Amino acid sequence: MENIKNLIEKLDDLSRQTLNEAASLCVAKSHYNIEIEHWLLHLLKNKSAIIRKALTIYNCNIEKITTDLHKNLSGLNSGNEQTPAIAVRLIELINAAWLVASLEFQSQYIDSGMILIALICDPILSQIAACISDEFLKVSSNTVKATIGNLGHDVEIDTVNRRVDKNNALKKYAINLNQQAQDKKIDAVIGREDEIRQSIDILSRRRQNNVILTGDPGVGKTAIVEGLALKIEKNDIPDILKGTIIYAVDMGALQAGASVKGVFEKRLKQLLFEVKISDKPIILFFDEAHALIGAGGQAGQNDAANLLKPALARGDLSVIAATTWNEYQQYFEKDAALTRRFQLVKVDEPDTETAISMLQSLVESLEKHHGVFILDNAIKKAVLLSQRYISSKKLPDKGISVLDTACARVASRLKETPINITKNEKKIELLKQALQRLILEKKQGISHKNIGTNQQLIYKIERENKVLFKQWNDEKKIIEKIISLRSSLANENLSKLTLNKIKKSFIYYEKQLKTIQKDRPLLQAFVNEKIISEVIADWTGIPIGHILKEQANQLLSLEKALSTKIIGQPYAIKILSEHMLTSSLKLTDTTKPMGVFLLLGPSGVGKTETALVLAESIFGSKENLITINMSEYKEAHKVSMLAGAPPGYIGYGEGGILTDAVKQNPYSLILLDEIDKAHPSMQDIFYQVFDKGILQDGQGRNIDFTNTIILMTANSCGEQIEDFCATQADIDMQALTIYIEDELLKIFKPAFLGRFISIPYLTLSTSVLKRIIQLKLQKLTEIIYKQYQLTPEFTDGLVSYLGNVCCSHQYGARLIDNTIQQQLLPAISKKFMSSILQRKRIKNLLVDYDMQACKILVTI
Repeated sequence: MENIKNLIEKLDDLSRQTLNEAASLCVAKSHYNIEIEHWLLHLLKNKSAIIRKALTIYNCNIEKITTDLHKNLSGLNSGNEQTPAIAVRLIELINAAWLVASLEFQSQYIDSGMILIALICDPILSQIAACISDEFLKVSSNTVKATIGNLGHDVEIDTVNRRVDKNNALKKYAINLNQQAQDKKIDAVIGREDEIRQSIDILSRRRQNNVILTGDPGVGKTAIVEGLALKIEKNDIPDILKGTIIYAVDMGALQAGASVKGVFEKRLKQLLFEVKISDKPIILFFDEAHALIGAGGQAGQNDAANLLKPALARGDLSVIAATTWNEYQQYFEKDAALTRRFQLVKVDEPDTETAISMLQSLVESLEKHHGVFILDNAIKKAVLLSQRYISSKKLPDKGISVLDTACARVASRLKETPINITKNEKKIELLKQALQRLILEKKQGISHKNIGTNQQLIYKIERENKVLFKQWNDEKKIIEKIISLRSSLANENLSKLTLNKIKKSFIYYEKQLKTIQKDRPLLQAFVNEKIISEVIADWTGIPIGHILKEQANQLLSLEKALSTKIIGQPYAIKILSEHMLTSSLKLTDTTKPMGVFLLLGPSGVGKTETALVLAESIFGSKENLITINMSEYKEAHKVSMLAGAPPGYIGYGEGGILTDAVKQNPYSLILLDEIDKAHPSMQDIFYQVFDKGILQDGQGRNIDFTNTIILMTANSCGEQIEDFCATQADIDMQALTIYIEDELLKIFKPAFLGRFISIPYLTLSTSVLKRIIQLKLQKLTEIIYKQYQLTPEFTDGLVSYLGNVCCSHQYGARLIDNTIQQQLLPAISKKFMSSILQRKRIKNLLVDYDMQACKILVTI
């Protein structure tokens, strides 16, 4: 009953109209239910109805049927004063008619002929029809489908009442990949030869010849099937697979409109039947194969997977499925009967060189589609930068997406007005509107000083736009010539003289273009690495300057970057920067993380700040910092939270905090904060990470840590470091490292300590604290200037006071921020608010500390 609305919507105009007339008749006669008799009476009144024509062919007496219908209606209970309901047997008739329409005729609508087929061929409905009138007994259930088919659809029916086009379901619910290969709609597949060969071996088996391609999204599972279709079309395939056609099944189309129970199953069975009787061998490809489980019904109850199992087991059907690791473990592994019918083929993310080759194979099609030219350095940059900065996707998909977007950007810029000009035009429009309002207010007697300023600004922007317009037109003309020259190189019959002329022209026009563009290009002649960097910057939010900056320059300036923000730790900075430089040149073991360090020292000496600066300097953003508070792992059983629970334990399949974070962001800095407070068993999980650069998660996948830097922090040796620093005028860092070794062995296992570099952080002296205070105050100065265009002056007395506060506590530099937040900023805020309320203009800001009154003084 819940599907009656959907069923009625599937009736054609005539059937729906007559059903409405049947309802009106039911109301007129005060009947309680709309019955089959009401509907048949109005269907037979229409002389053009297929049902009437069909009954005439079988020599049925229409007048007698009409009389019998009236007789049946007169026997129904009457006296209903409310809206009548639709009788259950009428719903069953419409439901059966819909199955006939969708499966026998592949129609989206139910006509009166299909209603007759349902009435005659359905065992229960045929008995009802015979009770209504014995004239219906003249209609043969064996031939009625053919009769209706010839009458209503002009379709020839063969001996088994199927359409002559026996591949109708395949055409409707699947895509012929061989045909797409013939039409050159499939790109060449590079770098997947091993997976294709594995698939061919499995498909060539006599039984259980089914492949399931499993890998992360975007690694190219579908491309492997397309590559197989290309090999079949090239006849580069074993004899047993020659002539095979690969159909990609569209599960969405197969399920669309199958809201009525039984429709999906019959569609799938028809599809499988057509595969079985096909003259040529057919392989069905199911992308997102986990959708098979539960499709068409509840999982395990007449869903697509269970309908496929018998055919898969017998070898009647050959299937290629594709799914991700998560879905494979969630759906397939739980169904042992389904899993054993497939042979798993792992599809891993390609390495850098293979991914570059994959993109190079797509260059021709991308250039043709966008009408641009792609430089080789852009292809390499698309792979390298996407690999480094885009962690949510996999190669080659993310590299292709970046390159495709870059092509679209270059192509659109050649046709659209540059964004700089558009922005300026918008500014001018807004300024002119504001100017008109100011002039109008001036006429009303309200004086405004910034009318002249607005006029000057409008003039300045208009002048700038004229320059930009000229530059745009000049660039466009030169780029059109460059593109034309590039196109002419496609001619293979060019003489050496012509080639030299083109080369000289290239050099000339490129020199001209550089002169015009200077440092502000509006257009690009080709897709180059700069455009790739722009796309990456837009997608990730990482400044383009950082992306364009060469890694060598970043690493060479790393020591300077650390020294600027990490004060008073020259030894730590030296060790870190030297090791990172060595690691970047691949002079260390590349199977291990880029660096593993334990930062030791009291609180507030810069250990956490080091992690922030390193993440920003090496990986481009503080967002690339994965922080795990190890003090939360004091119990041994919590170790599974890092890598994920194993099978059979609560939380299996949910992933681990550490493994999932690295999987999502493989280029990152991992900060294991306060690792000395974690349970000792936590150390065991990191042996494999530090030695081999991998960690197996709870689902058995190896997570790659080779592109990470791991920093651990510990406060446990803080007292020893303070004692050592207090007794030594000139601190020997090697001696300090040996001095704290005994204390480290009390906390960490020797096997654990031997796998990383320990770096002690020194206690901050008064002079160092003052330098840090000055940095913090400088940052505060920038904030105040940005908000109020005011440069505050902080006296030496204030700096001394802040330094004394921090020296007298064990929190180190951490207390500086607290003191500024709790004492300095409230004092400044009160003074600012007082001036605002008194409408005084703030011209100067002096902040001092009164030693006698013991308070911070703010003077404006």
